[in-house]
Amino acid sequence: CRFFRMKVHRHKGATSEIKLAKSIKKESASKLKETNEIVTKAEGYESAVVKRAHEILARKKKVNMETERKLEQLQERMAQVLAHLEETKRALRQLNQLIAALPPPPRRQGLAPAA
Repeated sequence: CRFFRMKVHRHKGATSEIKLAKSIKKESASKLKETNEIVTKAEGYESAVVKRAHEILARKKKVNMETERKLEQLQERMAQVLAHLEETKRALRQLNQLIAALPPPPRRQGLAPAA
């Protein structure tokens, strides 16, 4: 009788340990699932951040290329304006030379001299 009670007692202890182990296993599985969900969500955020960074870099590159193109156009336009300015200066010099080469205007009689 005594042996039987010990056996039952041992069995009860083992059962409670098994139940405890099962609950720990269940809780661990739950925590693991929760952790995996968090990791998946974090990976999604990371992917979104990387994608956004690539979009920003692409836009920046596009803006830089547009700015560079506009700068080149501006430099070309400035070169054209400078060339035109040189032509104008040359024409003005020639005009001044022609004016200087003209004979003095004849004096008109009867009119007051120009002041």
